[in-house]
Amino acid sequence: MKKGEWENGKWTRWIQASAPPRPTLGDSVVLRDEHQSATGPLKPGDVGEVVKDDGSSRPLWVSFGGRTGFYRPTELRVADLGSGKVGFLLQQVFDATKKLKSTVDRKGPVPDGFTVVQVNQLFLPCWEDLYMQQVKQVLSSRGRKLDSSPCSTVRTQGAAAALVASADQNPLSPNAEALLLHGTKPDAVTSILSSRFDREKCEFGLAGRGFYFAERITKADEYTIESNGLCCVIVCRVLLGHVNVCADANWSRDKNQSLEDSVCKTGDYDSVMVDRERSRDTFREFVVYDTAAVPSALCGLVQEMDPWSEGLPVDAMDCAPLL
Repeated sequence: MKKGEWENGKWTRWIQASAPPRPTLGDSVVLRDEHQSATGPLKPGDVGEVVKDDGSSRPLWVSFGGRTGFYRPTELRVADLGSGKVGFLLQQVFDATKKLKSTVDRKGPVPDGFTVVQVNQLFLPCWEDLYMQQVKQVLSSRGRKLDSSPCSTVRTQGAAAALVASADQNPLSPNAEALLLHGTKPDAVTSILSSRFDREKCEFGLAGRGFYFAERITKADEYTIESNGLCCVIVCRVLLGHVNVCADANWSRDKNQSLEDSVCKTGDYDSVMVDRERSRDTFREFVVYDTAAVPSALCGLVQEMDPWSEGLPVDAMDCAPLL
């Protein structure tokens, strides 16, 4: 199959990659998509075990916490619980945050799913201490204002604690920090690694000139540029602090500038959340303006995919810990 091709009414973009190993007896497997079993629903990312396999191309008999049933191999992914733990957790984030919606930022149809192919570490140690000092300052200065923070509702938070704990890092402050996704082009990763996020390179967006992050992989993917069949998504630990929430469906340049000014000039807020999920049933985006608010990240190479097709790529490889 060639890249950028329609098949059975669905858009697929592929790389030349060998298919992953077919799950066999005793393998731990991850469910790719929601499934209705006889005893109740199963969610994407649920882990089960292959308990019967006759070696043929027929469906496998799999147990999910005692709930057993037949599943096609393409409905499952072999769980990588060893060196690929970060990739495994990141795949859970992608499975849980995809949404079949699009905005004017997307070029082409919405992919049906996303597969983590590789995860690399972007560690910026010289800024870690500065970041933690800033977190303490925000927690101290904002106080009770953080009680109503949307941080705890960010859709990546389910796996955030596990991702951070996997590297023995300081836990996230639930009312001030979040793990968020930033879609970008591959050559931007080198720039971010060497000089961090650079506000001078930012375009003027819905909340002014800042660093934009998504809580859903589908939104982050709208900003990616495919290279060799892969897209690049950066997973960042972001200090949101006191968030200026805006769900206004009507936008103007003056409105956009006022959101930026609420952080950069008046200092009333630490970040902005543009809530178009509420006003247009699309996505929420989070915007920060201070480079110090983003200390470190993972760079995930991602393949847009149709989860029901054959020929899926290998799972996460060469994973480095989240810092």
